[in-house]
Amino acid sequence: MSAKPIPDIGDRFVRGEHTFRVSAWLKPAPRRIWSRDVGPDSCPLMFCTRDEAVYVEGSGVCGVIVRVADVEVIGRVSWSEGALQRERLTAEGLVGQEVR
Repeated sequence: MSAKPIPDIGDRFVRGEHTFRVSAWLKPAPRRIWSRDVGPDSCPLMFCTRDEAVYVEGSGVCGVIVRVADVEVIGRVSWSEGALQRERLTAEGLVGQEVR
């Protein structure tokens, strides 16, 4: 069985009653004294590249962190490719930073 594809920036998904768009990729971070446990697995997280992602950050009516395995993509935002590229560059600029 192949692994589920990792959603891209701008992909839309539903969580509960709300629709979100993927705005960043996340993975577990090394535990440090100042680490904050977040996300569905209550562990420290850090921003990462798409190919490393275990979780995605969703933006919409509020923010959400969801396991990649739990995301069902229902479409894509209707933004220009330029706008999507700017969002992707923003996400890539966060790589290596811990979620606080």
